[in-house]
Amino acid sequence: MATKDKILEAENMAFFGTKCVEGKGIGVVVLTGPKTIIGRIANLAQSAVQGETTLAVDLERFMKLIALFAVTLGVVFFCIAFVYNADLVANFVYAIGIIVANVPEGLLITLTITLAATANRLAENNVLVKNLQAVETLGSTSCICSDKTGTLTQNRMAPAHVFVGRKEYDCSMAADEYQDELKKGKNMKELDYMNSELFKKFTKYLALCSAVELAEPDDDEIYRQIARDLKVANPKSISKEIFETNRQSAVDTLIKATLCKDRKTMFGNPTEAGMIKLVASFQDYKQIREESPLIFEIPFSSALKYNLMIRKIVDPATKKFVKYIVLMKGAAERVLCRCNKIDNGEAIVDKTDELNDMIDKKNTEYASRGERVLGLAFLELDPEQFPESTKFIGQGEKHNVPTTNLVFFGLMSLMDPPRTGVEKSVDRCREAGIKVIMVTGDQPETAKAIAFQCHIITDLSYEYHNMINAGMPQEEAETKCNVSELFNYI
Repeated sequence: MATKDKILEAENMAFFGTKCVEGKGIGVVVLTGPKTIIGRIANLAQSAVQGETTLAVDLERFMKLIALFAVTLGVVFFCIAFVYNADLVANFVYAIGIIVANVPEGLLITLTITLAATANRLAENNVLVKNLQAVETLGSTSCICSDKTGTLTQNRMAPAHVFVGRKEYDCSMAADEYQDELKKGKNMKELDYMNSELFKKFTKYLALCSAVELAEPDDDEIYRQIARDLKVANPKSISKEIFETNRQSAVDTLIKATLCKDRKTMFGNPTEAGMIKLVASFQDYKQIREESPLIFEIPFSSALKYNLMIRKIVDPATKKFVKYIVLMKGAAERVLCRCNKIDNGEAIVDKTDELNDMIDKKNTEYASRGERVLGLAFLELDPEQFPESTKFIGQGEKHNVPTTNLVFFGLMSLMDPPRTGVEKSVDRCREAGIKVIMVTGDQPETAKAIAFQCHIITDLSYEYHNMINAGMPQEEAETKCNVSELFNYI
């Protein structure tokens, strides 16, 4: 039960049914039933008048034209017939026949058969259409706005590169996967980050500045894995003694599959999952977090574009408080602008234009490959200014959480590859005259690269930012890219 003081401290409230994937909160009931926001939405949905479909509007217009034409023709023939025959009844029957003859009685049947045939073709491609009139609505689509992450791409973040201490590391192959390849007898180039203390410190801070967890495999999965290892046809035939003997080996194999083969057994943000894949391949991220408990957090948001955590550093021997450390990760440009120092691998130095340009260049280089780039910064707090009893407040007049003058540590890029066949789908949409627009919160370079891979952009020389960088006036670039039309769509 939440206390009154805690409720008063709450500055933001979420609607019932809102999915909370990060952070912590207090549940407070203020309204129930139809008085809630969702209840009001339900009432509006029930009372809303459904508009006519495009097909219905076109049919109504067509039938009005046919009716006008038929009546006009009937009147004209009635007048002509009256000149030659004064019998009013005979002329009226003749006019009625003319009008009826011009009404297409088979239109409804023809239309129904056409829509049914189209729906059948869609069903063959695993598209279910409940309302036949929706088929025509699909056919009249002229623009599709699609989200990038998870729709055009696979939403499976994999480590790509790390730039720390003025040195770049290729992290596309995890340490566990590398060891497996060596055991197979393959001649592999040594991973340059395995023996780097600075890289180890960087990944340690990545673990501390994340909250994603690896799901422990259940007994059924372990039984199946043991059956595969021992080449047993029926996992249920494995005895408890064999299960206990081979359990740890099976668990290690399943966790390795999570890290290397993207098994969907990670709880948390996909971006953080990609970070942990790198960390967990050669460090125990759980132990790292246990040794430095989380004290305060500012969750990631589209407005801030960074996530901040404060953790307690304790003496491993005495378990006594030593100091607090602030860790920030997020969009590289947002994190870098909040730093006044940089860890160059040898010492912590003041941020200079040269170092700033070097980091910006690497950020642009990774983003131009379609990689999502994260910046990592830290700040070790003075224990005299921030003793163990400090209560951190992130908002308001009593705000005491440091968010500026941090130490920039390095960059990490993650690759989220496009879904298989998405470029063919985009090409078919373009052939059908449908404009495809990608909506994303990634930086322009990353969005540009993914859009090019998905064939949304076919010529990079006509991309908006490239035209601006080439010296083209902004109005001309907006006209060529239909930027105003894009904003109207969104």
